Amino acid sequence: LEDVADVNAVIASVRRTLHANRNLCQDFVGVEIVDTQKFLLCCELDLEPSADAAAVGAEVLFRVGLHLAPVVPSLSLDEALARHHADGGAYTIDELFEGPALERGFILDEDLLASELTTELRLSDVIHVIMDVPGVVAVRDVVLTPAGASKPPADPWLIPVTPGRKAVLDSDRSRLVYYKRGMAIGVASAQLDARLAGLWAGVRAKDQTLQREDLPIPSARPLAVGAYESVQNHFPAVYGIGPLGLPGNATDARRVQADQLKGFLLIFDQL
Repeated sequence: LEDVADVNAVIASVRRTLHANRNLCQDFVGVEIVDTQKFLLCCELDLEPSADAAAVGAEVLFRVGLHLAPVVPSLSLDEALARHHADGGAYTIDELFEGPALERGFILDEDLLASELTTELRLSDVIHVIMDVPGVVAVRDVVLTPAGASKPPADPWLIPVTPGRKAVLDSDRSRLVYYKRGMAIGVASAQLDARLAGLWAGVRAKDQTLQREDLPIPSARPLAVGAYESVQNHFPAVYGIGPLGLPGNATDARRVQADQLKGFLLIFDQL
């Protein structure tokens, strides 16, 4: 968002949502926009002979981009129930439905925590992400540097991120070189850009198509409420809370006691 009016509208919407779902006696100091810090990826990749270089390159940029700036995924109910905690335990219905109802799908706490701002990027993690892309045989060389930096990081394996900023990959200015059987091959940038745009469009499309889900309402069992008799009538007559009531000479204190007991028992009638 670059338009000031749009930014202010989003902030106002965030404030309304926060205050509509805040805890009792809780308030929020303010809403701040997180600035981004762009990073450039330069790497040389050995590919399988049958690999589509444009598809591999788009997948590399897409996965590295997600690694630097994880997207908080919205899940369907079935997808959320299929997920597991770090200890192997499955998510329960009570956990998934805790908190305010979301308009689109479910968000897991672990995915939300994974999107927190980081202060450093590890090149070894980026290499693992690239090696997991189908079609990549080896990473010959790889460099990750902040955009606009006058010199490379002091430690190329541990790249610092400016505190308070969100690291994002500048795909347009990143550079990938591909090799097959030791020979460099070219890839049309337009083809790679189209595939990369398709991958990001798929992420957005899923969030937009998910709808609020709920558990099916169980079948009702008709109750003979017309023949219901209050639990008060099951007490002995000496309590004075049944149809006979209290005797005419009962004191005011005794009548108050009977009314107090009726009020307490009313809870069980409601159940």
